[in-house]
Amino acid sequence: MTQRRRHHDAGFTLVELVATIVILAVVSAASSRLLLDASENFADASEHALLHSESSIALDRLVRELRAIDNEDVSGERVPIIDSIAASAITWESTSSLTLSGTDLQLTLSGGTTRTILGNVTAFTLEAFDESNAALSLPRTGDDCHAVRRIRVTVTTSRNGVTDTMSGKVFIRSMQLPTG
Repeated sequence: MTQRRRHHDAGFTLVELVATIVILAVVSAASSRLLLDASENFADASEHALLHSESSIALDRLVRELRAIDNEDVSGERVPIIDSIAASAITWESTSSLTLSGTDLQLTLSGGTTRTILGNVTAFTLEAFDESNAALSLPRTGDDCHAVRRIRVTVTTSRNGVTDTMSGKVFIRSMQLPTG
């Protein structure tokens, strides 16, 4: 009696190997797309956070400077020392100003050096309000500025396809103090 030995090949067939490669390619493509999307979302979020931080710091500085506008007595009434205010610029106390130059928001204090306090600005708007919080028409110059009691600043920045808009309303502090 002869025994026949069965010979089994240890390994995979060509069809099994090709099927495995195709499945791994599909899984790799899907997972790489997920990683790429996550990476792009992280970059966008980081850019937005940076823009927001820069805008917030600049807006805080603007609020502090505008809030500190001094006043003067005109015919027994205290009025802010604002020389002119327009939709995109303000000058006060004859030597200080805030303007948009190109894409840079520039601040000059007490006749000193003009400094860029925020770059990549795509929109900058000022609005003025009287003591009853009614909007005032702009531009205003000279004595027309005496009615201004509040100023709203709105700044929009944009970089690498990411946009951030911030707004703040400023009460001129010297106008809030009691008369006396």
